Parts: sequence; structure tokens; C-alpha cells
Amino acid sequence: MKRIIYILVVGLLLVFCSYSFISGDDDVSRDINQAICLGQSDHIAGYFAPEVVLGVQGEDHNCPKEQAELALKEFFRRNTPSQFLCTTGSCYISGKLVTSAGKSYKLDYTLKTVDNKTFITNIHIY
Repeated sequence: MKRIIYILVVGLLLVFCSYSFISGDDDVSRDINQAICLGQSDHIAGYFAPEVVLGVQGEDHNCPKEQAELALKEFFRRNTPSQFLCTTGSCYISGKLVTSAGKSYKLDYTLKTVDNKTFITNIHIY
């Protein structure tokens, strides 16, 4: 009987721990999505991994986070976001970025967690 209770308690702890890890990524993606909607490239860059694959309108580059931030800042300067409609998401987030001029782009990014810190490893706008 003690063994069954022990197994149930350990099982419940594992479920709760895994849920907290999942919800942590959801909080990060929610924060990033809001920053995308507001065009806050500096806030988004705070989540960049040291090396980021950045794709803007068909041109992919593997670049340092500082260079990726500048490219994203320039994109937002030319295309002021008005909303970001997230259609999927957990580790791979995809959505539709609508600009104030009414133009729409598909935007997706990938999150990776290393040592309890979540990073953006890829971001594409097309």
C-alpha cells in the first residue's frame, strides 16, 4: 500500500513539474508575441541565443544576436506592426504579422530552453 501511495505522489509531482516547465515557455512566448506586436526589437533580442538564424523576406542569415537585433529593428522601422495573430505555439510559434499599412507577413520563431533559460534560435519573416 505504501508503495502505491509513493508511486502516486511521485507521479503527481512529475506531472506538476512538467506543467510548470510548459507554462514557463508559454509565458515567454506570450511576452515575445506582445513585443512583436509592439515592434520592440530590443525586447525580442533579449531572448535571442548568441547565434540566431534570421530570415527576412527570403534572405536567411546565421548572425550574432546584435546583428539580428539591428535587422529586426530596421524591419519594424519600415513595417510598423499593428497586431500579431499567433496561430500555433509552444516551442515553434507561427503567426500573421499585420502592419499599420495593412500589409501582412508570416512570422515564425523557434524557442529552445538551455539551463532553464529560453532563447529564440530562429526567427523568419516572409
